[in-house]
Amino acid sequence: MGGDVKLEAIGGHLVHVPVRVDGSEETRFIFDTGVGLDLVSNALLARAGGRLTGETYSGRRMSGQLLEVPLARVPSLSLGALRHDDALVGVFDLALPPELQRIEGFLAPTFFGKTPFTLGRTAGTLVWGDEGPSDLPAALGPGAPLDARWDGPAVTLFVDLELPDGWNATVEVDTGSSNLILDARFMTALGVRDGDPGVRRNEGTDETGNAYTRYLATVRGRVAVRGVPGVAQRDPVVMFQKIIYDGLLGDEFLRPYDVTFDLGRSRIYFAPARS
Repeated sequence: MGGDVKLEAIGGHLVHVPVRVDGSEETRFIFDTGVGLDLVSNALLARAGGRLTGETYSGRRMSGQLLEVPLARVPSLSLGALRHDDALVGVFDLALPPELQRIEGFLAPTFFGKTPFTLGRTAGTLVWGDEGPSDLPAALGPGAPLDARWDGPAVTLFVDLELPDGWNATVEVDTGSSNLILDARFMTALGVRDGDPGVRRNEGTDETGNAYTRYLATVRGRVAVRGVPGVAQRDPVVMFQKIIYDGLLGDEFLRPYDVTFDLGRSRIYFAPARS
């Protein structure tokens, strides 16, 4: 069944949507294509009458840390008219800032399965179709291969990028990130050096306690989806960090487009955003 919900922006690049757990209780989940599976907080699991399955899912963050997430079942999980009964979820509590205290979970692409969906950041909508991308007007834009890598109940989505000076990268599509992120090994090839004017270095610790060194710099030239040269960003601000992927494609690149994800056909489509 097709449908749509309104997106609400928070924290600059993050968006959240209204969901119902157990058919009646409405709450807010961040919609994030970089989250492998749907997640709920411990408090929401208890209120919804969910139950732990006794199994865990093990996955790695982009910086390589292994996270083990308990799996659980909730009576139902609904987005608009799209509902899954006895839904499988991960249980994970994050230390969220005050502006995100309303958030009690994350909605992942796995929620849609093979149902195509369109993220329209400009219009502020999340739309899904019935059978294929032809159900969605935004799917009239150019398409590219989408590599959906399933790992048990979780999925990670990748596309190929063409970087300046002929370099290529296979990057995760991650709406939970703001900038384009590339592995630190690309710095020299793209003319970015620690200590150069305009290169900002930041050292810190992430929310899981992992220490990092990040560099933020403008990369001169075009970054484009491979095979779709019109879907591109010129002179992007890129974050470089030692990560386990070539990179992550974030909100700044995706925002100008209505982006349709079709996991069943392994395709991603881009159309100019409609207000």
